[in-house]
Amino acid sequence: MFIVMWIIKDILSDIEFRPQSLVEFTQYCQETLEKENKHELNNCFIFQQDYAGRTPLWWYTWDSFLCPMLNRALCLSQIGIIMKMGFFIRDLYQQINEMHRKQFCGTNGDQLFTVYRGQGMSKGDFQKVWNMKRGLIVVKNFLLTSPTEETAMKYVERVLLDSDKVGVIFIIKVKPSRSTGPFASINGLEADGNETDNVIFAMNTPFRIRNIKPVGRNTCLFRLKLELADENDDTLQVLTKRIREESFPDLQGWKRLGAALLKLKRPKDAEQVYKILLQQETEECNNAWLYNRLGWCKYEQAEYETAIRFCKKSIEIYETRSPDDPNLAMSCNNIGLVFDEMGEYTRALSYYEKALIIRQKSLPLNHPELESLYVNISFAYDEIGEYAKALSYKERILEIKQQPTPPNHRDLIGPCNSIGVSYLKMGNYEQAYSFFDKAVQHAEQSLPTNHIELRLLKNNRDRAKKEL
Repeated sequence: MFIVMWIIKDILSDIEFRPQSLVEFTQYCQETLEKENKHELNNCFIFQQDYAGRTPLWWYTWDSFLCPMLNRALCLSQIGIIMKMGFFIRDLYQQINEMHRKQFCGTNGDQLFTVYRGQGMSKGDFQKVWNMKRGLIVVKNFLLTSPTEETAMKYVERVLLDSDKVGVIFIIKVKPSRSTGPFASINGLEADGNETDNVIFAMNTPFRIRNIKPVGRNTCLFRLKLELADENDDTLQVLTKRIREESFPDLQGWKRLGAALLKLKRPKDAEQVYKILLQQETEECNNAWLYNRLGWCKYEQAEYETAIRFCKKSIEIYETRSPDDPNLAMSCNNIGLVFDEMGEYTRALSYYEKALIIRQKSLPLNHPELESLYVNISFAYDEIGEYAKALSYKERILEIKQQPTPPNHRDLIGPCNSIGVSYLKMGNYEQAYSFFDKAVQHAEQSLPTNHIELRLLKNNRDRAKKEL
């Protein structure tokens, strides 16, 4: 969840929100809020009409549907709602960030202070925090805190009436000069106009857990001492660096989020992203790419017929507008994978080979980007018993793997073993033994002596030897 929210925070500044984003969000609210709740329905109208005339912090602290909806969406990673509220999340984050720079620059940055927050937690969530003592915790939503523990306790007292929850008083120590995320005092900026010295932390702020103790003998009320994570925190630095590198930094906006969700095996959430983007898209070529992505989402959910329909829509658009586009090859490859999964290997082959023809117009036969297509084609030929044809593509895979100097022995194990299997099925035991032996030699140079894969490779070699 942290990864998803980190990406959302990271991409918000890159997105150009359309003027109609506000209208679309309020229409969504009007459709989903209880129809009999005339007060909140009227608040939707007020929000739409007056949004530009108030600050994001004013709206956030306004007593209405807005704040609960936003924090619930962030806590539960409700992607569709987050996308609809994206313009507001960005505006709120930017205001907090700007205020942080003004309030804590210069000497103010060295002044330590403590703030408090009282809230309820489910017993399951509290147990997770309890098990993370001294660990890193990331608060996904915007966090509003007060300057006194007494104010925090008032919120907790309401929670203690619920036997399924635990009351928690957050005691947060902050050193502004070493903070990892923006926060700001919102004194006088709240919708009720009160002078409170409350401090708000932006979404996805990381904290280090310092201590958790019960309040007296009360087993349902705890003090949780947190410290705003230091910018030099090793764990946080490693984590954020890895996320940044592995979350498709070359993609922009919500497309990046969709790709990351697919990588995280959350195809239903990715599907929401791409469907919303499809509703907003006006360029047909971009629609082709989105249909391809929707097809892949359905493939990951094992909804193969729907996946085929989306992929075919993508292919039809590309064939009409960009017949040599590499993305057409990707769509053909993807629909081939769907047919592959359905056991329709001949139909899969027709699409794989079509994709290969497109890619070979701009790439040499031994280009690394063709490897995955060679793998898919060889697999399909193996499944229909065309071992000689499968072998020719496996040899191309081996040629690609042999290009680095010096060779990567670990990468050569699979291709050599796979070629050995093809020769074994064709009854050419001498060649099968030769390639199984090569696979063993590469494995001996790259794997531990007791590795199970090495043992299996030797079994293959022995099997071929017995047939000689």
